Amino acid sequence: MMLSKILIYNKLLMLIFGLMLISSCAEEKLIWHQEQGYRVAELPVSGGEGVGFKKLDSIDTGINYINSLTNEQIMSNHHLLDGSGVALGDIDNDGYCDIYFCRLDGPNKLYRNLGNWQFEDITSQSGVSLADRFSKGSVFADLDGDDDLDLLVTVLDGPNACFMNDGKGRFSEVTDKVGLSSLKDRTGNTSLAIGDVEGDGDLDIYMVAYKFKARRDRESPILNSEGLMLYEPDYGERDILYINDGKGNFKDVDLESDTFRRENGDTVMMPRSWGLTARMQDIDDDGDPDIYVCNDFSSADFIWMNNGEGKFQAIPLLAVRTTSSSSMTVDFADIDRDGNLDFFVADMLSRDHKRRKMQMGAMARSKITVGKIYDRPQIMRNTVFLNRGDGTYAEIGNYSGLYASDWTWSAIFMDVDLDGYEDLLTTTGHAYDVQDYDTQQKIVKLKVRTIDKLRQTIFMYPRLDTENFIFRNNGDLTFKEMGKEWGFNTNGVSHGMALGDLDNDGDLDVITNNFESLAGVYQNISEAPRIAVRLRGLAPNTQGIGAKIKLTGSSGVTQIREVISGGHYLSGSDPLIVFAAGKPKGQMQMEVIWRSGRRSIIEDVKANCIYEIDESYAKQMEKSVFHEPDHYFEN
Repeated sequence: MMLSKILIYNKLLMLIFGLMLISSCAEEKLIWHQEQGYRVAELPVSGGEGVGFKKLDSIDTGINYINSLTNEQIMSNHHLLDGSGVALGDIDNDGYCDIYFCRLDGPNKLYRNLGNWQFEDITSQSGVSLADRFSKGSVFADLDGDDDLDLLVTVLDGPNACFMNDGKGRFSEVTDKVGLSSLKDRTGNTSLAIGDVEGDGDLDIYMVAYKFKARRDRESPILNSEGLMLYEPDYGERDILYINDGKGNFKDVDLESDTFRRENGDTVMMPRSWGLTARMQDIDDDGDPDIYVCNDFSSADFIWMNNGEGKFQAIPLLAVRTTSSSSMTVDFADIDRDGNLDFFVADMLSRDHKRRKMQMGAMARSKITVGKIYDRPQIMRNTVFLNRGDGTYAEIGNYSGLYASDWTWSAIFMDVDLDGYEDLLTTTGHAYDVQDYDTQQKIVKLKVRTIDKLRQTIFMYPRLDTENFIFRNNGDLTFKEMGKEWGFNTNGVSHGMALGDLDNDGDLDVITNNFESLAGVYQNISEAPRIAVRLRGLAPNTQGIGAKIKLTGSSGVTQIREVISGGHYLSGSDPLIVFAAGKPKGQMQMEVIWRSGRRSIIEDVKANCIYEIDESYAKQMEKSVFHEPDHYFEN
């Protein structure tokens, strides 16, 4: 009798809690007001002075996801240690941003956002678990133009997968049906970038390739007289570009055709590089997405400039004079608000002097020859490229204070304190510090001669647990590290990172995919005035990917953002744009330049509101509003 009373009491408590949860969720729902060409809703913002993030506990959120590996899996393929990513997006069009985690060992996880920071694991009914695969990267995007988010997943050792959404958050794998059968055969892919490369209104896919296995995981080592392990050159795999026909069917492009050309216009033999991240971004402000590819180790980065029709030419060597050596990820922002797009590339240089010295054995000196100007040396640190406004860039990594952020995987610009200048978030760490020179020398002395013994040496290296960082933009081309002050300095190993407004208050929250620890869920607690913008584009580009949004205050200062899909390390953010509203004395104006060439203008923009802008009301504009590039093909 007592037990039955307890069960009834517990059920009553659960019912009361559920009603409270429904009530709180209802309070979060935005109340929209329809206007000509857009709709607008007020945001629940307190208007205080808080800034930064609050890390939420898994007991409170229901997100209990962990990414981990067995020792046997690590020994079989060291590239598994490069981790996995996360994708954010509203999969069921209920107004809440959902979360998808890739996992290496076991099923991926899809969490439905119930509101009020409560999440429900719906993996089993969604059809996207991929439990038998080593999942790496993922992105949500509307690939077939039916106004719901589909899903792409890259898998180490394959097969990669494409899922189509039924509009209710249930997915079906259609990889073979939509012309992506070659995607299944690829084994070393990492990150994804999505955009309209041809200007025909649909979304195309650039998939980055690293390699399935390192040579050390495939072959027994050869030792020289000093016991040093020798190998033949270890090549990666080739990237691939998939072109959309407008209906969600894709055709892979031969990258060695006339699609990609060298700086001088000659066709290029695409090298088999070690690609980690690709980004589609309008680098030269001519209205179409260019492509930046971060390549690890000795592989040079690719910087492909689009001619507007989906054909690419390498940026001139003199435009970018140097790059990072082990390029991990890239992000773009106008860091000085001069109207020109700058960018940051992450490497692995430690911020700790002692650790930096212990890792120097793995660092090769850059070969810089006096008088040799038509090259592009690589340097073993982060690089920051300041746009001079003439198509060339000054590298200011040391001056900016961003030259070192430890072993960095993901880096994303976002305006944390909402002061109008974009700050930089980075995720860091590695399961084993394979750059530790003392351990390398110990292994050399062992004179390991079998592949099994060699694989086991990974466990001799020390753990590389490091903090995540936030670098505050001071507005003068310099940055100050604020991770501890702003609640983001989690210590451990964090790989993929994505942004999205998970509580509908108009600012961007952060999700990280961590290794051997619970996923990071960071609630943005900044309280400064903001303006959030979401685009409703014409089908098939229903999210307005590739559009530029400009917010101009009465002072004439303009903030500019571009709507991006994918483009983070193994991850994809929700394409919500957030601006600082400040304390405007007069009216603010918002302008949207759509990828199609149309333009929308909204006058008298209000602070602490979210705007959803409809492309169907936009007006066609002249091509001359874009900067005319000087690197078009000469046929």
